[in-house]
Amino acid sequence: MSLCWDDQASNPANLLIAELYLLGIASAVYHLANGVATGAEVLEFVTGSAQKESLWRCCMGAGVAFAVIGMMAWYAFAFGAHP
Repeated sequence: MSLCWDDQASNPANLLIAELYLLGIASAVYHLANGVATGAEVLEFVTGSAQKESLWRCCMGAGVAFAVIGMMAWYAFAFGAHP
């Protein structure tokens, strides 16, 4: 059985996989934050402009927090100790 991920960081396949993981994390975080905010507006959970502004700020703050958590998990996977 061959593994895509080996201990050589300079391997082009490993760099490609790492970049795709980062792109996937960023895409998922953006999709979640934007979807929650847009869905709340469409379903009329928020009506006033001040409420919409607060909701967008909250969702973007949560998006940043999720992105940081995702990047930390990626870093632990990519550069952490592999038994």
